Amino acid sequence: MPVRPNILEILKNEGAPAADYALLTALHEVGATTAQAIVDLLLLRKQKAGLRGLIELFHDFDEPICRTIVENVDELFPALRLASQSKDDRVRLNVLEIIRRGYVYRAAYLADTALHDRSGAIREAAADTLYTLADQLLKTSPIPDPHQDTLAPEQAQSLTVDLEDYMEDRRQVVGAIEGGLASYGIHLQPKVVEAAMWFVDELEQKFWAVVGVPGSRAAHAAINVIAGVKSPRLVPFCITGLHYSTFRTPLAKALGVCTDMGFIEEWIRQSWRLGEPKISRAMAGIKELAVLKHRATELTQLSPALVRHLPRWIMATGLPEQTKLNFIKDLYRRGDEQMHRTTVLSMLPCSGERVVSLLRAISRDNDERTAAVARLELALRCPLEYPPSDLLEPPKAAGAQPGHVWGRPGSDLTFEKYWQIYDTETDEQRREIGLRVFDGDASAVRLLARQMNASEAGDRLKALRMATLLGLGETFIEHIYRLSHDSSPEVRSAAVTALGKLPSPVSRRLLKRALQDTDARVQANAVEAVGQAGGEEVTEDLLPKLTSPDNRVRANAVKALLKLGVREAAVTLLRMLDDPNRAQRISALWLIEHMGLFTLASRVMKLADADQDTLVRSRAKNLTGQIAGLMPVGAAK
Repeated sequence: MPVRPNILEILKNEGAPAADYALLTALHEVGATTAQAIVDLLLLRKQKAGLRGLIELFHDFDEPICRTIVENVDELFPALRLASQSKDDRVRLNVLEIIRRGYVYRAAYLADTALHDRSGAIREAAADTLYTLADQLLKTSPIPDPHQDTLAPEQAQSLTVDLEDYMEDRRQVVGAIEGGLASYGIHLQPKVVEAAMWFVDELEQKFWAVVGVPGSRAAHAAINVIAGVKSPRLVPFCITGLHYSTFRTPLAKALGVCTDMGFIEEWIRQSWRLGEPKISRAMAGIKELAVLKHRATELTQLSPALVRHLPRWIMATGLPEQTKLNFIKDLYRRGDEQMHRTTVLSMLPCSGERVVSLLRAISRDNDERTAAVARLELALRCPLEYPPSDLLEPPKAAGAQPGHVWGRPGSDLTFEKYWQIYDTETDEQRREIGLRVFDGDASAVRLLARQMNASEAGDRLKALRMATLLGLGETFIEHIYRLSHDSSPEVRSAAVTALGKLPSPVSRRLLKRALQDTDARVQANAVEAVGQAGGEEVTEDLLPKLTSPDNRVRANAVKALLKLGVREAAVTLLRMLDDPNRAQRISALWLIEHMGLFTLASRVMKLADADQDTLVRSRAKNLTGQIAGLMPVGAAK
């Protein structure tokens, strides 16, 4: 008996539109397997009637069939335009969903057209589609290949074709966003404004002509965007927007309170924009930077390619000059020779005695090129005190007489002068000079006590640190007790550090209280001080801190309890290495480095290879190199 031909095989080569209509009608009556076969056949036939029918029925299909249609979206492209003109709202929504799910960048213009639709649901779907296309386009942007010159001709040609395709996709999406932005008054979809903010460099004046109008709805939408989550994609808008009066105040506020390191890193990376005078002047409107208060250490631990931009970035802000110079000084101490020169050049536009003091210290630096820049600047600023003729043979720091600095006679080492130069010296020099001051100046103790009672928290903090460094805790013990209750968390933190070196019942009681302080910095120093002070109750006091959400508090507790052989501390350290919070992982690496825990080398190498955060990978790679150099032969085995 002859085998009956399959109906699908018969219709496969049938060219009449009636075959497509028959297949589409059958889709409502068959099971999932047959429906999948019919959809595959309609896609294979590539007839307009069949393809449009798939679009019209898209919302009725199961997810596997929807995925099949989306995966073959290139075949549907001609039918999408026809279906977008349907009078049925559901069909027009299907068109937008297919474009969105299939990332059909070349059909972005249909989303722009849909923003004018009479239906609010379709306008919202069109905005979502444009937003999704822009988001995916940026996520898949090609990464420059530094070895492109070494590629084979075939590879280079293929790469060129891919880049041309990407640029055409980008042109289509940006063009659609431009159209959507121009019609914002019709659709009022904030997502269109946010997507346009990502491409502010390409839209240029077409963007600002709409969004930069004071009091406009588009401007209000942009302000709401920058008040929310800080995406690194918004950095070009935030930097450029500071020049416009509409955004200057809200941007200065938003940038000032931002502590998201992804955004901050991109902001620093794009500090080349500060070379434009009007943008550089606009940066002065930023009067505070929360990231300096809460994450300054992470700033100094960025990659060298970013750290070298930090001086220019920080000096362009409107922060108090004292704050900027303190940060610059810290960068100088942590940096290499290139960073030394960068920091010195960045402080040259500043004036005042503080800058002169820093330049004096730098003029004695072992880095001769940096010291020469400082000496030249001193000669320009103070030619009488620092004669230009002496630039030829300045005395070296190692051969200079005690208290002697190039260009001026030896100091008489009074407390007032020591107070002035304290911030410009290294800890070793501070201690050496300070001991001589307190030996030779009878009024030094009284004057330091006065500074501990100063109205400015910065002076109280400086006085506390000075007393701790010079080992004068017993002399000022009553002041330290009082300052452990100070209103400033920085002062309380320094007082807690000092208490750790003053073993007494009162000190132990105050340290125990500091473990519950509202400020994490105070808690962290208290944990460290309790661990150093020792005592029978150390384990009981510090065990709760192993679960602290603050990375410094937890790390200090682990360090102290590991020295006591507490098992929970080792377990906590292992958990910190896998913690989702990168600050916890970085603190765990710090513990391994400073405690010489070579047995965890494999965990460190795993972080160096597989961690998702670039900063954690960088720290882990550096530590891996140190471990390899410090481990005994055969230890790695």
